[in-house]
Amino acid sequence: MVATADVGGPVQVCSPAAKLTVADIPAVVKLERVRVTQGQKTTLTARIEHRGKLAGPLRVELRGLPRGVTAGAVEVPPDAKQATFELVAAKDASVGRFGSLHAQVTAPLAGGAVQYVTGNELLIVDRPLPKKKNAPAVAKAPPKKTASARPQKKKRIRLPRRPELRKQMEQGKP
Repeated sequence: MVATADVGGPVQVCSPAAKLTVADIPAVVKLERVRVTQGQKTTLTARIEHRGKLAGPLRVELRGLPRGVTAGAVEVPPDAKQATFELVAAKDASVGRFGSLHAQVTAPLAGGAVQYVTGNELLIVDRPLPKKKNAPAVAKAPPKKTASARPQKKKRIRLPRRPELRKQMEQGKP
């Protein structure tokens, strides 16, 4: 690592060289879009696509949650196809659309662990619906219309376009 700062003049500091191993992510975690109402709970499912053999369980933790919404971290077995989170929204949780929901995944590898974050997904927090005041228990059915109340439609006769047939129809000949 090399760092440079301006402290009355340029200053440069270096750390000793370190061995760094770059590895591909062992599992892809995809969050689903979720909606929750203030003061209620819901579940969020994350699909897991394995790309290699895991040395132990995955630890998945949700990040980017708005104020008032909480969810605990989940330990997922190495062969699991999904992870399930319980989201709890407080009564005063922030309301709106939050596109910053993502997960931090910690996966064990031989000799250590790798941490990475997933792509962002949408979380929608709604206000509860207002309670209806003095709503009738059962709505009344509309009154039925009788056949006599309907106006009778006149039957329309179509005349042919050809003049010779039109004359025959007007004279009453088929």
